[in-house]
Parts: sequence; structure tokens; C-alpha cells
Amino acid sequence: AKSAPAAPAEPPCPAEPLQADWSADFQRFREHVAVAYVRHMTAAIREADDTHLITIGLHQKSAPFDWYPPDPYAAFNPHQLASLVDYTSVHFYPHHIFHPNIYRDPCETTAGMAETLAHARAVARYVHTAGKPVVMEECGWYGGGPVLTGYREQPARSETDQTAWCTHLVKATRGDVCGWLFWPYRDTPSSLDASRYSGLFDASGRLKDWGRAFRELAPDITAGIPARVSGTKVLPISWEELVTQPEQVKACRAAYLEAFRRGEVVDFTVH
Repeated sequence: AKSAPAAPAEPPCPAEPLQADWSADFQRFREHVAVAYVRHMTAAIREADDTHLITIGLHQKSAPFDWYPPDPYAAFNPHQLASLVDYTSVHFYPHHIFHPNIYRDPCETTAGMAETLAHARAVARYVHTAGKPVVMEECGWYGGGPVLTGYREQPARSETDQTAWCTHLVKATRGDVCGWLFWPYRDTPSSLDASRYSGLFDASGRLKDWGRAFRELAPDITAGIPARVSGTKVLPISWEELVTQPEQVKACRAAYLEAFRRGEVVDFTVH
């Protein structure tokens, strides 16, 4: 993927951030700040310790087609940051909990499951840069009761629902990433988000259904490094259009969803 043009010297926005001019220039400025931050932090870490791998956990909104522009774009561009880290990592959770009017619940219907897995695959494949492994370094879902998101109670989900999503996610992305970190290790009842019931163990230390399923998946996962599957379809995308125009995001999403439905493996080229 090609890097975006150089950022402007000054941020083209007014004094009030919430009234910012969400132009392509402003989005480039935000990326410029992110690169400077990561460069500063990785240099400091390596100066003190050059024996550990460094990554930065990218929000799934680092893919410019995830959610809707302009403000949700995370501006940590994985292709600009790849040379600064040892491997690329990205988070992914189902979107519908934040935008139920736009995205489908993977636990409600078969179509919802397939569509949400396609979104996960698209994000994972977009953040890939040649020569850099990709790890889905924070993912998972909840099961065992209701959770809060934005102080709103979400529907109760069973441990079976949690196991279904997490198992499907591993199997669907085996050709896209080389590892997964499911969050958290144990349910945390005081949490104000999905981690309240997202553990492999419940709050008392009981191994949950998902913990047992993950234990069964583990031997096959750890037997070797999963090979990244080569793409069968290249989807050209315009970074500038995606970070500024909601309609272009809709068109991009429709294109990769249709490709995944046909059994294609999507790669992205950015211009």
C-alpha cells in the first residue's frame, strides 16, 4: 500500500476540535501526529530494551472503511506505522453493539454472523503490510449475561453465543492473521463494557464454555505459524475518499462483502 501524501505543516482546523474541518488535509495531519508519537515511543523503548518485540494495538477504525467518516477514523495508519514496529496488531469486535441500525448482530442470524466475519477479515487484510505478521491482538465477545456499553444495557448473551462468535472468528481469519488474543482472561463484573462477561473463565474462576472450546482449538493453532492466504481479488480504494465521504465507505463495504460472499479473498490497494 502507498503512503498518504505529506501532512500539512499546520492542522487545518478551527480552535474547537468538535467543529474541526474534517478534510483530507486534516486527516493527514492526524496521521502525521500518530506517526510522530509512535516513532518517539518506539525509539524510547528500544533505547532502554532492544530485546522485546514492539507493536501498537490498532483500533479497527484504523481501516478507513470501518464505521463511517469523518470523525471515527482512528488515523493510526498501519501502512505508515509498519516500519516502526516489529509486527502489526489490530483489535476487532462486532460493530452492532454501537450501531445496531447499521450492522447486524452475529449471534442473531446466520447472515449476521457471515457479514460480521467478513468485516473482521477485511480489517485484518487491510492492515497487512508485506513482511509484517498480523496478530488480532484484542478480540472476543461476551456470554453469561447482559453487559453495559456506553452505560446502556445490552442483551444477555449465553456462553454458547460467546463460543460461537469466537470460534467462527478464529476459523474465518486463519488465513489472514497469525494469532489471536482474546480479552479478557476472566470475567470482570465491575466492567462497564463487554469484558464484564468476555472471559475464558468466569469471575469465580470457573472455566467457561468458550475457555473449553479455545483449549480444543489451541493444539492446531500452536502446531505451526498459520500461513497467510494469498488474495484472489484486489479491491482498489481511495484513502482520501474513504476518510471524508460516507457514501464511498458504503460502496467499499458493499464491494468487499459481495466478494467474500462469492468466496474471494480480498486484498486492498490504496491510492
